[in-house]
Amino acid sequence: QAERAMQNLTELAKALDPAAELKTACTRSCNILPHCRQVLHALPGDGCVMADMTERLPPALRTDIENIIAAYQAKLVKQLQEFRKKKDRAFTQQLGDAFVAEVAHLMLEHKLNGSFDPNLKLPCTKHGKLCPVYPVRGSNVGGCPLKGNVSGISCIDWSE
Repeated sequence: QAERAMQNLTELAKALDPAAELKTACTRSCNILPHCRQVLHALPGDGCVMADMTERLPPALRTDIENIIAAYQAKLVKQLQEFRKKKDRAFTQQLGDAFVAEVAHLMLEHKLNGSFDPNLKLPCTKHGKLCPVYPVRGSNVGGCPLKGNVSGISCIDWSE
């Protein structure tokens, strides 16, 4: 989850330097649900908001992820049936973490193989035009020399 990753980064920065202030900026976000995009539009800054993350994926990777999603959904349905439709929070958290790890590994594999187009532009719902999916390398976001990407699932089933 993105929130947990940011919390871990903040705690690490404080452990390394108690006086450190971690500045963050949301430069790219996406959500397929319109009401969720409205929340993303309201975030401070001028970050882009895209609708569907899968639009930016190479077709083979998109298919692989769709298959992984189906497999994890089946595991969740099976768990719900076994527990008589009562969610087991630990199980759903574990399942969500495993899903994110598997998809992240697959995406990294594709990125290392060069299957992503670094110049890809998609419709941005915040700016009403085609915007770059990936921030320009070397751009200074938020006045911070250190940059990193944090991604996560915003689905209620796997969020805290």
